[in-house]
Amino acid sequence: MSTSTKQQTNTAKTRKEWPTPKTLTVVEAHVLSYKKTLTTVEAVALALHIAAPESPTGAIDTYTNIARALLQYAEREKLNNFEEITPEQTEHFITKETHGLAFLATEETHLRRNLLMLIHLACNMRGINLPRHAANVTNLKPRVGGARRPLTDDEILLARLASKYKPFQGPSLSQTGRDTRTLRAALWGIVESGAGSGELAELTPRHITSNGINMHVNLAGTRDAHPRRVELTTWATNQYRDLQTQLNPDPERNPGLFYNGQHPPRSNEAQGSTSGVLSEILQYAGLKQIGIKALQAPFWHARAIFNQTQKLTDAAQILGSTSLKTITLLGINPDHLNGTSQKKQNEFTQELAA
Repeated sequence: MSTSTKQQTNTAKTRKEWPTPKTLTVVEAHVLSYKKTLTTVEAVALALHIAAPESPTGAIDTYTNIARALLQYAEREKLNNFEEITPEQTEHFITKETHGLAFLATEETHLRRNLLMLIHLACNMRGINLPRHAANVTNLKPRVGGARRPLTDDEILLARLASKYKPFQGPSLSQTGRDTRTLRAALWGIVESGAGSGELAELTPRHITSNGINMHVNLAGTRDAHPRRVELTTWATNQYRDLQTQLNPDPERNPGLFYNGQHPPRSNEAQGSTSGVLSEILQYAGLKQIGIKALQAPFWHARAIFNQTQKLTDAAQILGSTSLKTITLLGINPDHLNGTSQKKQNEFTQELAA
């Protein structure tokens, strides 16, 4: 057996003994929120507790698993208080701490970086200011799919938390007395559901409809997307319901949801305002620094819908696209399409080769 194989075998045994993040009760989380200093164990547990209600299915489990590596690293480095973590330790944990393995997979480096961002963002929601050194670690290899892939579940969770970040220093959404964090969360929710940044400035409450269970947004379309009706994600629905409590009950007296400036909604100024807020959300999430763009968020929802139905038409409807070439951005292999006609599969294959 080679030395490398022995190392991996030993590591596999050791991983089973790594610390497991503590699951907090509501009372325990409340008590920790008022502590001036958090141990690393407490910071991890509190962050996971706060982030869980905001999480796409499975994302919090992924973070919990990665957190075991962080707790093991902190134990070895005697990093008792999380606020003491240095930029050097942050980068080492993300890119170099192999725990005996020959190398760290690209996916794991991103998850480790995002975990440290999650701890900062989640605790920030309770007014606890913890280090965000991970935002400065940008020398990671890109995840599979490159710059125009769908966002991953763990990235969506970061963006959701960042939309509620305080204090928010970016472009203002302050208008008509509404809470700006509620506005930002609703804005991000509509984007992750399928809206393009160019469709946000003209949205009013009239564009949001409900059948009593699900909410939908009616999007006007752009030069790259057809008009369409898109169902909001569960998280987006919850954010919009929070925003509804701040809206005037008279539809005629409700201004635009996200833009009330003097310029037309389709103007560069109006669209720059809403796009600027999205950019700041990604900046606070630590995602803009590694090249993530807001246009990748709708592809996350479209890919999730495709995974459920295995129909390209359902994914295309989210994006307002009739171009199969656009759907390639979802990372779908045409050889594994089910429920799609052979003709469409052939067309898809031809566009991939074009």
